[in-house]
Amino acid sequence: MFESPKRGYLVTNHQPWTLKQLSEALRGHASANLLFLKELVRNGVMKHDKKRGYFSARLVQDERNRETWRSEKRRQLIKNKRSHSGTNSTPVPPDLHSSSSSSNLTTKTPLPPASAGGSSEQFFEWARETIGVQMGRHRRLPNLDSYQGGQAKYVVEFLNSRGFPARIVTAQ
Repeated sequence: MFESPKRGYLVTNHQPWTLKQLSEALRGHASANLLFLKELVRNGVMKHDKKRGYFSARLVQDERNRETWRSEKRRQLIKNKRSHSGTNSTPVPPDLHSSSSSSNLTTKTPLPPASAGGSSEQFFEWARETIGVQMGRHRRLPNLDSYQGGQAKYVVEFLNSRGFPARIVTAQ
């Protein structure tokens, strides 16, 4: 269902699968599989719609949420490009300088969900300099505790060596 062209639905060439087809596609005895599939339908794990066939409500809802998130990010990207079209520098969120943490790593913007696909630049402040990091598929930065008190350029070198394209955005 996850790998189907229409995520969450059991379809091939726009034709919904029947329970018999599904039971034969699974490993094991087809008649036992059919009983198990009927139990999944009876308990609401797998649902059925005459037009769409069998589907997972959870996968369908997750895909809707992903699409909503993607369209919101696209809208924000277009809005940001329009508002910063005259500048060559990367915009830095204004809340970066408002944190009062005791660590050198003072502020981090929220990370996108893991399934985001593309890369997005995240910013954080280190030793009074703002560092931009292309996150890509990565969910979190590596531990930077050993660089506490160090210069931002060394943190950037470390992140680059770990596969996180990083750069110093602003020096103060």
